[in-house]
Amino acid sequence: CAYLADQYPAAGLAPPVGHPDRGAWLQWLMYTNAVIEPAMAEKFSQSPVSTLAHGWGSYEQMIEVLRSGLAHGPWILGERFSAADVLLGTSCYFMRQFGILQNEPVLFDYADRCMARPALQRALALDVLAQQRGPGGAVADDGHEDVLRDAGLVQHLGDVQARQRRVFGGL
Repeated sequence: CAYLADQYPAAGLAPPVGHPDRGAWLQWLMYTNAVIEPAMAEKFSQSPVSTLAHGWGSYEQMIEVLRSGLAHGPWILGERFSAADVLLGTSCYFMRQFGILQNEPVLFDYADRCMARPALQRALALDVLAQQRGPGGAVADDGHEDVLRDAGLVQHLGDVQARQRRVFGGL
């Protein structure tokens, strides 16, 4: 995520190098892989909690730090949506979907804000279309392609697939 956010600065998903928010962004960008996932694994494998041996602390500490990180605005950096929100919002969404999070209104609201973003909705629509495509790119005749074509997503999916074939075709 960091590489993509830095390679496409016009998307505004990362504070530039040298910006005062860059350190906090990097911290939160890595929080899912470095803290949320190991804390969840520890909790659900019923491993003993060792806050001194493990940098993520405990599951309860992970939740508290995440909740307090969202106290400054709708996004983890306050008013600015970033690539860190993509990872953290997805984590909150999946923890809620799987019943791991219960009675966490701050984290539930955050997940809802992240999931409601138009770019995510477009990506989910592309996933639906990609799942409908069979071998050779055939699309099931169920009417979904018309909706996606009206949204301009069919051509976009074709462009993405063509780029992927150019880049990865020889592998």
